[in-house]
Amino acid sequence: MQPDVYRASEPAELQQGDICFAPVARLQSSTPPRTPVWESLDQVEFPVDAISEHEPALTAHIGYTAVMVVTHDCQMDKEAAVTLAENDPELDRFVTVVPLVPVDWLRTSEMHLLSGDTTRYFPVPAWAERGIIGGVADLTCPTTIDRHLLIRRMASLTDDSRGRLRLALARLFAFRSPEIGFENGGEVRLVLQPEPPRPKRPAHRAPPATSADSP
Repeated sequence: MQPDVYRASEPAELQQGDICFAPVARLQSSTPPRTPVWESLDQVEFPVDAISEHEPALTAHIGYTAVMVVTHDCQMDKEAAVTLAENDPELDRFVTVVPLVPVDWLRTSEMHLLSGDTTRYFPVPAWAERGIIGGVADLTCPTTIDRHLLIRRMASLTDDSRGRLRLALARLFAFRSPEIGFENGGEVRLVLQPEPPRPKRPAHRAPPATSADSP
């Protein structure tokens, strides 16, 4: 076990950072570019016909794998509320998860990925006794699922590790920069002001305008 990363026993309620076995999914066009990393996760594909001439046909790719829960604790119901939510279909019981990916599936060097210096990936050490192979959680590929689809919980992160996860999410979604970190005895603060956004690459071809959009 990694004592500085995982808790020896899991808390009763689901928490941000928990590693579970659950489904992930993505939607792609019917003729997408090849993505070998994600093709390795695909177990089922469902073609979806175009609804009209303005919406393209697409394919849903679904598979079960180890995932990390990234929904913040404040958004997740606590134990008493979970019971209520499970019995009331009107209440929100959805969580967001991201897949765990072995390092050797990726082109980036293992040292760079596991250092935590990339904004896209969060390092996840192996814990063989729990079936966790280790690698990285890809924070850019979230799937929102019903919590009932979490087949089993494999491990929970320590409080320090959960803090690093929240920092990684802030780096990615708020600052788009790895240049924030821990200073002054563990306080999370902005170490370096993020640079202005880089000029965008040529935009993808815009979808065709409908009659309502036409002047």
